[in-house]
Amino acid sequence: MKLIRNKMTKYFSLLILLALLILGIMIYALLQLDSFGILPSILLIIAIILTFVLLKLYEQFSYYKHQYILTGMLENKQEPRKINITALTTNFINNLTQNLNYTLHQATSSFSSYYKIDRGLTKRRTHKTLFVVLVFNKNISFIDQKSTIAFENLEKSLPKKEKYSQRIFIQIKKTEKKFTDADIEDTDKIFFLNQRRMNIVVLNALYSIDQQQVYYLYSDKIKLPSYLNIAYQELNKIIT
Repeated sequence: MKLIRNKMTKYFSLLILLALLILGIMIYALLQLDSFGILPSILLIIAIILTFVLLKLYEQFSYYKHQYILTGMLENKQEPRKINITALTTNFINNLTQNLNYTLHQATSSFSSYYKIDRGLTKRRTHKTLFVVLVFNKNISFIDQKSTIAFENLEKSLPKKEKYSQRIFIQIKKTEKKFTDADIEDTDKIFFLNQRRMNIVVLNALYSIDQQQVYYLYSDKIKLPSYLNIAYQELNKIIT
């Protein structure tokens, strides 16, 4: 984790230095406009080239930032926690649909999918978030292709007028037995991506009937970006 942090710091420093260099070149080019020479044009071309380099560096910085967060959560993960309600029962589903305003989209032998669109503080697309909860009826892997297809089919079925840029997918399943190392490893396979103004999060939660506990990958020792915090807040509303 220390190595990742060092790389992240390195790329962040390069971003700052390059941004300042581009700013300096642009200011100097503006000051040379009255000279009617080719220097301002050359400086502008250099600034454009450096801007592309800046974007590439930002991609690398974002990658290491993502790895830092994920590695930090894996190395400092919380223990399974007790919950007062029995997950995936009638009361659990009622809380999902009545209190949290989710709508049933599809129910199959493998899973049931629920969704809602939170419009945020304004009607702007960037404030809209699609929340999807996939409740597994069978003990299949969280990364099974069936769940990916379920998410894709749900999005395709939504009216075209429903435009949003934030997606939060939450997968929940139960096991009759105690948590195993394989269960924990499968549950830890979360996904999150921040790309400009679009965010995608996939969180997993596993409930043990035997232990009356729920496990999901989380750590309060790692500072999370706001879009990931929103996803965890929603997960907590669902399971508590």
